[in-house]
Amino acid sequence: FYWSKDYCEARVDANVSLDAKRERARINFDITEGPRYDLNITGNTAFWNFTLNRDVLIFEEGNINDFNLRRSIRNIETRYREKGYLDVRINRIDERREENGQLVRSIELAIDEGPRYIVENVIIRGNDHISTETVSEQMLTAPPGFFYAGQYHPATLNEDIAAIRSFYRQRGYLSPVVTTQIETRRGEDEGIIHVDVLVNIQEGPRTSISDIKIKNLSVFEEQEAMGMLSIEPGALHRETRIQESRTILAANISEKGYPHVRINTEITISVDGTASEIIFRVNEGPYVEMGETFYVGNFLTRRTTLQRQSILDRNEPFSLADMLESQRNIRNINALSTARFRTIGLEEQADRVTLIAEVNERKPYFFTLSTGYDTSRQLYFNTGVGTINLFGRNKGLRSFVELSMIGYRGEIGYTEPNLFNTRIVADAIIFTEDIEELNKNFGVRSSGAAVNLSRPLTRTISASLGFLYDYRDQYLTGDTPIDPDDLAQYRSRSILVTTPGILYDTSDSFVRPTRGIRAAASVDISRGLDNDLDDFFKYRLNARYYYTPARRLTFAVQGQLGYIDPYGSVDTIPEDQLFFLGGTTDVRGYSENRLRIDENRNPVGGRTAIMGSLEARYNLWRNFELATFYDGGAIRNTLTDAGSSDWRSSVGLGLRYHTPIGPIGLMYGWKLDRREDESPGAWHFTIGYTF
Repeated sequence: FYWSKDYCEARVDANVSLDAKRERARINFDITEGPRYDLNITGNTAFWNFTLNRDVLIFEEGNINDFNLRRSIRNIETRYREKGYLDVRINRIDERREENGQLVRSIELAIDEGPRYIVENVIIRGNDHISTETVSEQMLTAPPGFFYAGQYHPATLNEDIAAIRSFYRQRGYLSPVVTTQIETRRGEDEGIIHVDVLVNIQEGPRTSISDIKIKNLSVFEEQEAMGMLSIEPGALHRETRIQESRTILAANISEKGYPHVRINTEITISVDGTASEIIFRVNEGPYVEMGETFYVGNFLTRRTTLQRQSILDRNEPFSLADMLESQRNIRNINALSTARFRTIGLEEQADRVTLIAEVNERKPYFFTLSTGYDTSRQLYFNTGVGTINLFGRNKGLRSFVELSMIGYRGEIGYTEPNLFNTRIVADAIIFTEDIEELNKNFGVRSSGAAVNLSRPLTRTISASLGFLYDYRDQYLTGDTPIDPDDLAQYRSRSILVTTPGILYDTSDSFVRPTRGIRAAASVDISRGLDNDLDDFFKYRLNARYYYTPARRLTFAVQGQLGYIDPYGSVDTIPEDQLFFLGGTTDVRGYSENRLRIDENRNPVGGRTAIMGSLEARYNLWRNFELATFYDGGAIRNTLTDAGSSDWRSSVGLGLRYHTPIGPIGLMYGWKLDRREDESPGAWHFTIGYTF
């Protein structure tokens, strides 16, 4: 805190005194503030102060003994040299003065940028078997291009030389010699020095593998072992492929119960350098079996629940891969907070390995109680109770009820985190609800059951498949009579929906992301069991991108697309299935669901919804965040011609306070294309408390 307030030499020491009898501690913080820093950077024309300030560490990490000040100067010098300013010099002018009775340390970093070194020509010679264009592609050093200024940096050229050597070795040239010559000259512009780079290559002979042998192997037949390798006689001699083959062979031997296997590689090169003989000498080590697995700390979780996540079998050959996978599976058990593993006998090279798993369990039961207010539900209250470790089997059971100014919802849910001992998470719910969304002239009373299956495919991609049975009634609110043409959609309907989906997520946080992408795509395959109105495909695409160019500033970009495509005998879609926009969660500045309205100011839904948003978030202080935004959207393919299909947009300003349970926010959006009968904008407010 002090460093960020320009007191870069501040020290804070904590003195703790314990009172064992009263079971209390007294903590005294001794603060030495030191001088206030006044840092200025001058003489820079190649970079903005904003850019160079990112290399200054003293306001984030302090400046005890001037260590980080020197690091900051080196960072700035490195930035300049990487851009071709090889002769850059930074003169530090350091003065101390007193200002209003306070000691101030004034530091000026005066930069003498010097000329910029620009590559004029790159000349490659001696490459008889590989084209000049191919060799050039391995180099970052190059003349100026459309997206490249052509700056010269010796470290980059050294990396280029190493890349060319590696490129040749990967193609069978085991001893290439790559040297460079540099010529410089001043151009007409005094601030530019032109550089000619001459690259001399001596390729040497190209080596192929003449023979491969595997010695002292008993676990596999030699022919079977040869089939595991990624090299074969006649192939080019590549060090990476040889190393890869040795690793593959060792891994396969280890899985047969020989975890201490060692393989040495002997390579013999012919006199003329064109052929190589490779011998893999195997030392299998002792045979090891899997012994007992003991679990400690599972007071509630059943032993069988833990054992189901292990793929290690007693008296079977010990497998390192199976042990690591078993550890990952046990750590992923939702009922556990931590899990540590110890092996007995592995390091000692015993003939039997015992595994001890020390686990810590989460609290199995939970209770939530929340109340709050937001502009989509107005005043609401919800409560829930459940367990994450039902009968000690790592299964979840919960119940949830929410009451709000727009209706109610209740559900009972069951979660199976490892369906059929796989990584598939299954979640099933039974629900009932009655919701009258704000500004709509109809409500929906619904009950049914849903099952959702989800599975991570990679670290960033997960897939899901959902099934929903929905028995619903759509009804008009108030005294509005039902139009005879709409009578069918106001009868009770039974609907079956299948929803495949995929999620791509590289964001750094779910609650308060600052970088990355979060994109989700799904399609509802809806089938009316007793009607044709609910026969349609509903496509949804939502993508968000987060970028933080400065320490406190984050840009959030969002795009949404929804489209309904009927496939039944009728083109009419029930109004409760259409898309609506406007409100806190999409286009702010418009009341809930009122982006498109008819002549009676009733919301108009459509089969197509398009929405985009750009928001700048600035972290003010202590979890307070200032946000400015631009939102826009359109509702199209409506059932009637009421309202406008034009793109409607707004800009706004707001303040959020982030809490452990989510943000509290107050925002106001102004309509950019306000109509005569519309308000200038709308407030959006959310707040919640959890006990």
